[in-house]
Amino acid sequence: MDLNNSSAEDDSILTLKERHLHKAAQLGDDQSIQLLIHELHVDVNARNALDRTALHLAAGNGHLKCVRILYDATANLEHPDKYGMNALLWAAWFGHQEIVAFLIKSGATLTIKNKNGLTFLHCAAAGGHTEVLDLIGENIGEFNVNEQDEKGQTAMHISVVNNNYPALLR
Repeated sequence: MDLNNSSAEDDSILTLKERHLHKAAQLGDDQSIQLLIHELHVDVNARNALDRTALHLAAGNGHLKCVRILYDATANLEHPDKYGMNALLWAAWFGHQEIVAFLIKSGATLTIKNKNGLTFLHCAAAGGHTEVLDLIGENIGEFNVNEQDEKGQTAMHISVVNNNYPALLR
């Protein structure tokens, strides 16, 4: 899954202004996002054919300022895409620690799972993003570190398999 290359087919159900919002979020163009939302009144939660919103694209591509703008404009933090991935899961998947931390502090559900049963910890572990796994210590009371995906694997198991276990032992 690549958030950097959305096809015209993915965006075919969006209006022209909604497509511009998605592209601005993907590219990190915060000024265009402000204009589109506040002056042109584009729906901040407009979804493409993969059920992705501008927040998915900004979070997955590491654009914290855009994520903040979208959040302030009441973007839905929990909305899953076609694969069950929300903004928190995308940010973890691509290792964007600041965005993961922001979304957690903004109230994103830590126990949400994608369609494969992966939590944000699994997503971070699969990509070897130890900096995201470090957030465990800050939020340990909020989730079960022994949570298993559909294959019965915990984030610890995924980290060991991917040789990323030192982060979990810090």
